[in-house]
Amino acid sequence: MMSKDLSLDAWLTEWVALLKREGVGAGEGGIAVGKQLWAAYTEEGRYYHSAQHIWDLLAGLERFKAYVDDEGLVALAIWFHDVVYNPWAQDNEARSAEYARDSLVELGVEQTRAERVATLILATSGHVATEDTDCQLFLDLDLMGLGAEPSVYQKQSEDIRREYQMVPEPLYRAGRRHILEEFIKRERLYYTPPLYELYESQARLNLQQEIEELTN
Repeated sequence: MMSKDLSLDAWLTEWVALLKREGVGAGEGGIAVGKQLWAAYTEEGRYYHSAQHIWDLLAGLERFKAYVDDEGLVALAIWFHDVVYNPWAQDNEARSAEYARDSLVELGVEQTRAERVATLILATSGHVATEDTDCQLFLDLDLMGLGAEPSVYQKQSEDIRREYQMVPEPLYRAGRRHILEEFIKRERLYYTPPLYELYESQARLNLQQEIEELTN
């Protein structure tokens, strides 16, 4: 079971354990990549897309791993999916996918498997899953925060706003409202049965509440 502690040591312990399960070397090269990931997710300006977000998704994967075919594949996608994050950019997912693919191949992961990880990361761009259960759970885990209790959801929304603090309020409100409205139009937000049952109703309440706040 992964540690609840979020520190560089705990981070590297979890990362090295994953590499060993993947059957690749966890020597200096593996440690170096783990430190690069930590540096990326703890860089200044990361309030939501942070190391804590990765930790939360890994905990979610541990909780719902019975609903995936390839736990290691989803874990790798979680570690890398927000490694490149620039609020101004439109290609964060593509660049994160490329970073993941190149890093994994260099560490000794087979090219085809590294490509599968990259494909999962690219799916976070529109958050539309295929029939692949690994992709479905991965995307559901990334959206768990939508279904958090209201106070937690509010804190997450504030953290996202802080990441876009350079954007004028009217522009931010319009952009954020558009994104949330696109989500709430969906027939369902969560693909995986247990996450749908646990989070769907609360997520819709949270989204509607924030849309109303952004409109007023």
